[in-house]
Amino acid sequence: MNTSVYMRTLNTITASDSLKLRLQQLSSPALKEGSKSKARPVRRATRWQPRPVRRTSRWLVPATACVALVLMAAIVYPVVRGGTIDLPHSRGNVRASYTLFAPHVKTHYDLVYLTEYEIINDWTTDIFYGTVEEIRNISISFNGDVSYQAIAKIKVNEVLHGDVAYGDVISVLLPCPIGQWLWIEDTGVISQLRAGMSGIFMPRKYMEDDTWEQNGAILVLSDITDYGLGDGERFAFLETSQGLVFADFAYPSLPKDAGLDDVRAFIEAQLD
Repeated sequence: MNTSVYMRTLNTITASDSLKLRLQQLSSPALKEGSKSKARPVRRATRWQPRPVRRTSRWLVPATACVALVLMAAIVYPVVRGGTIDLPHSRGNVRASYTLFAPHVKTHYDLVYLTEYEIINDWTTDIFYGTVEEIRNISISFNGDVSYQAIAKIKVNEVLHGDVAYGDVISVLLPCPIGQWLWIEDTGVISQLRAGMSGIFMPRKYMEDDTWEQNGAILVLSDITDYGLGDGERFAFLETSQGLVFADFAYPSLPKDAGLDDVRAFIEAQLD
């Protein structure tokens, strides 16, 4: 706007002297230039853009955990289960497999009374001094009714009676599982058996008609091992750090502190 025209217009307006003075100052070119020089530069606002957030699928963690469990089961299960045992002659729904872990079982066996002579002669046993090389627990399922036993591999070091030969390694079915915390009534001797232990053993060789029937299934015992013990008390004499372990109640002719030499002499005297 032209300053002279502006001033003439201002004179026509009825106003106070102070207002006129202020309007003159605002219309002054020098004041306008000063105001422009003091004006702050306007900063251009930048548009805020949020950083993208990487989201993990809610199914990823559970899926990974499931895969890990499957892999673990695939590795551990065969180890724990230990492998199946072929039963070609057994009948019905009977299954057997090795197992690393046997539960604490409570079993009672009613021992049939036998004289010393009957134990030595009437059970057609092979009698030898040997050393246990290996013991493996097994589970046997009779239509879902599971029983736990063990198989011991014993090396023959000395033959006292029977058809075994020096150096043979025979497999013997034990009437109970073997473990540090396992003890079963009427298997007090065999439940103490451990790998590396030596003693005199009196197992019986299984025939084709030796079977175990339970819950509608029939196990042919020779499918499991070649030999078995009559029970877990009277058919073994074990060397331990505490002395000879045997069923002294079944052998009244032997002193309670008998040694292996005493047992050898006793067996030789009883044999026909």
